[in-house]
Formats: sequence, C-alpha cells, structure tokens
Amino acid sequence: MVLTVVLAVLAATANAFSSVLQRKGAMEAPPERSSGLRVVIEQLHHKVWFGGFACLVAGFLLQATALSSGGVAMVQPILAAELPITLVIASRLFHRPLGRRE
Repeated sequence: MVLTVVLAVLAATANAFSSVLQRKGAMEAPPERSSGLRVVIEQLHHKVWFGGFACLVAGFLLQATALSSGGVAMVQPILAAELPITLVIASRLFHRPLGRRE
C-alpha cells in the first residue's frame, strides 16, 4: 500500500515536470512554426523539451507500476495532485508567483 502511494505521487510529479518542461521548450521555439510533425522533430533536439518528454515516459511507467501494485481507487485520486504540483513547479521555473485564482 505504501509503495502504491509513493509510486502514484512520483507519477504525478513526473507528469507535472513533463508539462512544465515541454511548455518551457515550446516557448523557446521559433514563433513561425506552431504545429506539425516537423516541430516535434525539432523539439526533440532541445534538451528542455526532451527532458519533458522523458518525464512523460517516466510518469507513464510509474503510473503503470502503481496500478499494478494497487487499485485504481487508490492511485487515481493521488494522480489528481498533478495539477497543483504543476502550478507550483511552473511558478518556480517561470518566476511568477501563484495568485489566489491558481
């Protein structure tokens, strides 16, 4: 049970880092290219975006492992913590304070 909780928290944190790092990488992309397969291929060469992609894979693997050791009823509510974790990480990385609305 403790292992399931730890794995789910790690999965939520990895997913949060994934969102923030991929957004940071996308913000550094040239504005003239906003979509398409070419943008994804170009982003894979940026360390920040690739780090976000690696966190996404790690989060998926951690979530799968958590679900194999515990039930959905235990894992899913913990994974919902991804949103507040994402907000905290983004506020630190982008140097923007969290307001009351967040």
